Amino acid sequence: AVAAGGWRTADPPTGEGGAADALALMLWVLSRSASWPDAVLRAIAAGHATAANGALTGALAGALYGIGGVPPRWRTGVLQADRLAVVADRLAVAAAGGSATGHG
Repeated sequence: AVAAGGWRTADPPTGEGGAADALALMLWVLSRSASWPDAVLRAIAAGHATAANGALTGALAGALYGIGGVPPRWRTGVLQADRLAVVADRLAVAAAGGSATGHG
């Protein structure tokens, strides 16, 4: 249903029936969001498994909007933020076709 575009409905998918439903909700939210906070708050407002759906949507929205899309006040207090930034930078380099390890 997800691959066939089943998430393209007027009302949000529930996101409560497992991984495919959570993915449908994330795609629905991201297709309608204007920003990182908008996406995360929409996913949470949809109800059902709010912590999981909010976190998963936040991850995909982060890939879409980048770190600059996350409000600074929401980033304050993130444990191991410096380490996460290094890992994120390495992933971005690897995704762009570079070397994530610096070895080629």
